[in-house]
Amino acid sequence: MDTKPPRQLPRKVKLTLPYVRNAKRGLHWDTVRRGLVLQVQPTGQHSYKVIYEGVAAKSPREHALCFSPSCPTPGTLDVYVRLTF
Repeated sequence: MDTKPPRQLPRKVKLTLPYVRNAKRGLHWDTVRRGLVLQVQPTGQHSYKVIYEGVAAKSPREHALCFSPSCPTPGTLDVYVRLTF
């Protein structure tokens, strides 16, 4: 008998500044910038990541962009996403 909890669907939204300020804990995937993810910790800390698949990798890879409260807004993260892909 399988007792695993049901898998939660990913939250795919446009990461605007008002949305980021009010985001609940978990992963929030951006619909505009491919691979950009906002992660909100249970403590309320926000961080941005780029999650992508490498050429030889069989599992997704993560690259953390910033963790501080002065983290740039999603609009300024376009440069990092372009460099990653």
